[in-house]
Amino acid sequence: MPCVPAPQRGIKHRHLQRKKIKMNTGKKIVLLFVGIAAILQIGVVGFLVFKRRQLWRILGLK
Repeated sequence: MPCVPAPQRGIKHRHLQRKKIKMNTGKKIVLLFVGIAAILQIGVVGFLVFKRRQLWRILGLK
């Protein structure tokens, strides 16, 4: 009969361990630029809406 070693205790499987996922610097910079672009887009749309209403008041369209 072959000798089968007993399973070792205290060794955790890799798939059961949870690791903190750390973002690298490149991903942080990309997210920063995406955030800035979104804020600028909202600002431009707000400015255009403001100017549109201003022109309508001057021209008496509304």
